[in-house]
Amino acid sequence: TDNRSFSESYYTTSTNKVGMKVPRKWMCYSPKLDCCCYCEPCWLFANRNAAYYNSAWVNGIRDWKHLSAKVEKHESTQIHLGACIVYEQWKLNSTIDTEMERNVRNAALFWRRVLERIVNVTLTLASCNLAFREMRGQGNAGNFLSIMELLAHYNPVLKELINRPEGSVKYLSHQIQDEFIYIMSQINAAIINEINEAPFYCIIMDTTQDVSKIGQLSQVYRYVTIIKNNLDTPIGLQINEVFLGFEAAVGSSPSELENQILDSTEKNGIDLSKCRGQGYDGAVNMSGAYSGVQARITEKEPLACYVHCVPHNLNLALNDSVKNVPGVKRFYDTVENLYNFFGHSIKRWALLSEFSTQESRTVTLKCLFRFYSRHGGLFALCKFSFIFLVKMQTKILEFWLLQAEKQEHNEASALKNVIGKFSFIFLVKMQTKILEFWLLQAKDTDILKASDLQNAINVLMEFREQFDEVKSATIAVAAKWGSQMQFETTRARKVKRHFDKLSEDCCLTDAESNFQVHVFNACLDIVIQQLSHRFTSLNRTVNILRQFNPKHFCKQEMSSYSKLPSVLSDHYSRDITPSFPAQLICFRTSFRDQIAQQKSVVDLTKMLIVSHSAVTSTFSEVCTALILFMTLPVSVASSERSFSKLKTIKNHLRSTMGQERLSGLAILSIENERAKKMDIQSIVDDFAECKVRRMPFK
Repeated sequence: TDNRSFSESYYTTSTNKVGMKVPRKWMCYSPKLDCCCYCEPCWLFANRNAAYYNSAWVNGIRDWKHLSAKVEKHESTQIHLGACIVYEQWKLNSTIDTEMERNVRNAALFWRRVLERIVNVTLTLASCNLAFREMRGQGNAGNFLSIMELLAHYNPVLKELINRPEGSVKYLSHQIQDEFIYIMSQINAAIINEINEAPFYCIIMDTTQDVSKIGQLSQVYRYVTIIKNNLDTPIGLQINEVFLGFEAAVGSSPSELENQILDSTEKNGIDLSKCRGQGYDGAVNMSGAYSGVQARITEKEPLACYVHCVPHNLNLALNDSVKNVPGVKRFYDTVENLYNFFGHSIKRWALLSEFSTQESRTVTLKCLFRFYSRHGGLFALCKFSFIFLVKMQTKILEFWLLQAEKQEHNEASALKNVIGKFSFIFLVKMQTKILEFWLLQAKDTDILKASDLQNAINVLMEFREQFDEVKSATIAVAAKWGSQMQFETTRARKVKRHFDKLSEDCCLTDAESNFQVHVFNACLDIVIQQLSHRFTSLNRTVNILRQFNPKHFCKQEMSSYSKLPSVLSDHYSRDITPSFPAQLICFRTSFRDQIAQQKSVVDLTKMLIVSHSAVTSTFSEVCTALILFMTLPVSVASSERSFSKLKTIKNHLRSTMGQERLSGLAILSIENERAKKMDIQSIVDDFAECKVRRMPFK
C-alpha cells in the first residue's frame, strides 16, 4: 500500500554511536505467504498460551509504514527473547523433534515413490489408449487400479499403499488421475518452444465429430529442426508435424474457425508472423478464395500460403474416374462383394486363410474394400501380387461351389464368373499402373515431390497409347490363370429411332473397341484432366521454389537465375535478402557434383547444413530458403491420424469424457515418444506445488 514495500535494510540494525550494522537473524520475508515478513523463532517456539502473546509476527505483517516501530517493539518482548533462546539451542543441539523430522523425511520419500509409480502407470495407459476406470456394469476395478494392485504383489511400496485401511489417503482417485494427465500433457510447452525457436512453421488444422457429437478441432504444426550434438555441430535434420491437442469447435463457419485458430496461436504464445503455410482439406469453409479460413488468415499474414491437401486432391481425382466410368465402378463393386462374401462368414474366411501363403496373409481383401474411398489399399495389395491372390480366391470359389447351399452357390458362381472375365484382369493391370504415384502422406514428403505430377501425367498419356501392349500382358496372365483370353461380346443395345431423327450415334459393336473407348480411354482421360486441373494453384506456389529441384538444379542455364530476385526474394522479402541469387549461383558452382547426386530437397538440405556445416554461414540465404521450402505443408494426414486416436480414446464406452482430459490423453498418446522422456521427479514436484496436499513430498 502507498507504494511501500519490504526492503533489505530491515534485515540489519545499526548502533547509534558507532554505526555498526547488526543482522536480524530472526526476521524472514516470504513472497508466497502474501508477501509478508514474520519472526521465525516465534513462528516455531513462541509460547502461544502466554497472556501477552501477539500472533502478528507469527501470521505475518504487511504494514510497511509502521514496520520499523513494530520491529523495535517486538525485539524487546519477553516472548521473542525466549523463543530466540530455544531456537538457538535447537540449532546447536538438534535435540528438539529430531525423530519427527526423520519421520517427515521418510514419509516424503515414501509418497514420492508412490507418485512415481502412479505417473508411470498413468503414462502407460495413456500411451496405449486404454481406459482408466471401470465401465458400468463390468464389476471390476478398472485398468488403473487393477495394474496398481498387480504391481503391489511385487513392489513393497505399493503393497504398503494398497493395504492401508479404507478411507486413508492413497492418491488413487480419478481426480488425481486427471491432475497427472493435465501435468504430463504440458509437454506441449516444450513443443511450443521448439516452434518458436524454428525460423518458420505452418498450420495444419482439421475438424471432426466425436462420439458425443461434439466438434473437435485438431491442432497440428509443421516445422523443421536442426539436430545438434554437444559441440553445437549439426548432425541431422528433422521435419516435425506435432500435435498440440483437441479443442471443442465452437462452429463451422469461416469466421468462427478463424477466430478459434487465432485464439489458439495467441494462447500458446506462437507468433503468427512466422507462419508460412496453411494446410486444410478442400471444404468450402476452409479453402474459399474470398471468405474461407485460408483467405482470412492470409489477410493477417500474407506469406501464409494455402496448400490444398494433396492426397485429398488425388483421392477426388480417382473417385471421379470411378464414379463417371461405369466399367470401373463395377470393378470396385466386384472387389467389395468379394470381400463381403468371405468377410461375413467365419467358415469362408478360415478357408481363405488355409489357401493363402505366409506372404499374402499380411494383405486382406479389406484393403481393396477400403480403397473404394482410399486408394492406398489397392496399391499396397498389388505389392503382394494381386493376380496371385485373385487366382487363389477363384480356386476357393470353385471349392465352395461343390459344398454350398443354393443361395451361397449362386453368389459364389456369380463372383467366379465376374473375376474370371478378361476385362476384370485387364482392369487390375490398369488400376495398378494408375496407383503407382499415389503415396504422399509421409511427414518428410516435401511439396515439390507432391506437386511433381507432370511426370505422372506424361506417363499416363503414354500409357493411354499402349492399349495393345497392356492387352498382350493381360493375355499372358489369363493364359497362366486359365481364364478368358478376349473381351466378352455383349449384345448391342438397340434404341428406337423416331421418324424426325436425322441421324444416330455410332454404336461400337466390337467388344474390344467398346472397352477401349468407354472404359480404358475414358478412365485415363478423367484422371489426366483432373490432375491437370486440380493442382493448378499448387503449381503456382511451387513455381516460386522450383529452382531447388536437384534433378534440374545443375541443368539450369545461368541466365535463368536472373529471375530469382523478382520471384523468390521479392515474394519472401521479409525472410530472404537480395543476396540470395548470388549465393545460389555460388552454391551451385561449388557443389555441382554433390548436388547432382541428391534425390530430393530434403537430401539437398542435409548435404548443405549437415555434411558441409562449415559453409552454412557463407550460404545462409540458401539455407533459409531450403528450410522454408520444407516447412510448407503437403497433406493433413497428421490431423487425420489424430482423429483415429480420438475414436480410440473417446469411444461409446467413454462418451462422457471431459474436454481437458480428452486433449491430455490425446497428447500423451500421439506424442508418446516425448512423454516417455519427461522427468518424473519434476512431475511429482509440479503435483506437490499446484495446491496444498495432505501428505508431505519434500
